[in-house]
Amino acid sequence: MSYDVAVVGAGPAGAATAGHLAMRGWRVLLLDKATFPRDKICGEALSPGALPVLGRLGALPAVEAAASPIGGARIRTAAFTCEGRYPDVPGLPSRGLAVPRLVLDPLLLALAANRPGVTVETGVAVRGLTFAGGRCTGLETSAGHVAARAVVLAEGRTGQLHPAMRRSKAPRRRMAFVATFDGVEGLTDMLELDLRSATIQTVLSPQGNGRAALCVVSTGGPAAPLGAPPLEGLVRILREDPILAERLAAAQPVSALKGMPLDPYWGDPAPMAGLVAVGDSLCHFDPITGEGMYRALRSAELAADALDEALQRDMPRLAAYAEDVTREFCWTYRFVDAVVALTRHPGLAQLAVRGLAARPALADRMIGYQGAMLPAERFFPDMLRVAVAAI
Repeated sequence: MSYDVAVVGAGPAGAATAGHLAMRGWRVLLLDKATFPRDKICGEALSPGALPVLGRLGALPAVEAAASPIGGARIRTAAFTCEGRYPDVPGLPSRGLAVPRLVLDPLLLALAANRPGVTVETGVAVRGLTFAGGRCTGLETSAGHVAARAVVLAEGRTGQLHPAMRRSKAPRRRMAFVATFDGVEGLTDMLELDLRSATIQTVLSPQGNGRAALCVVSTGGPAAPLGAPPLEGLVRILREDPILAERLAAAQPVSALKGMPLDPYWGDPAPMAGLVAVGDSLCHFDPITGEGMYRALRSAELAADALDEALQRDMPRLAAYAEDVTREFCWTYRFVDAVVALTRHPGLAQLAVRGLAARPALADRMIGYQGAMLPAERFFPDMLRVAVAAI
């Protein structure tokens, strides 16, 4: 069978890419080695910046019906706490959404599958790419050969098909672990980020009705400090915090523990003619700010725009997409790197939170950067204002 586009990976980035392309009239094959529903490690939150992208995809009403609102974030260090609400920005909602991946992924997949022109095949492994004339021409799968005018890689951070992916060979230093709990006390509509330690940070994402996804990000080296069994180790770490200990006294896990390494990797958005990458197949994106889902959905939209033009003109080269990705995310990557650096230096984090607590309007702006609502290049001048406020 021949298609205009074959998309490898049916998570949010892949399903959104397929949906956008189908809306433009192209025949799309959407493949995934997994069967759905399947769970994935994630903070399970959609930033305000992601919601208009879902709206253009036609998915927002269904996602909103299954989600709980998020109004901002609370950041805590050993001595200071600040709170920021998502600011009022023209054209954007002033709230995000909390939605489990076990809900979001099947919803987006079903939306794509119902689009005319989309064929979905799950439980099918992709064994390799095919090439001819210096361009990607299709896939070899466990179900046979697939011919396509273009291929989209949406495999995620563990994908192996990108022909120019470079992965860090440094010893593993950073890991993330997530589990969902019922019976968490004191939840509001705020994300909660604890930066008291240079080696352990915790993120709490409320999901409504006493349920929350609890994440531990560890920079303690290759042996994560969870012990065995690991879920009990996660609970132990969370309960070492006297504030969280009280709130988790009656909490019970309702999901398995999920974990992943946060090793850096880099890849070209358009590594060759007829081939593009979206979402976590692009490059490493630390989850500490919660913007990964925005990148997944927005890069899918950019890829669909570029592929639509390329397919109409029979121009397989997609350098314009690589330029669009760089323009869209280059400052976001710097913002995320700055936040990660801050988490590794509790003294600096404490100074920053002290400044934000003294300037609530600046705190709202900082949450606006986290929510993909404000241009990330403005973050750095604002950080200078935070430093002045902290002195």
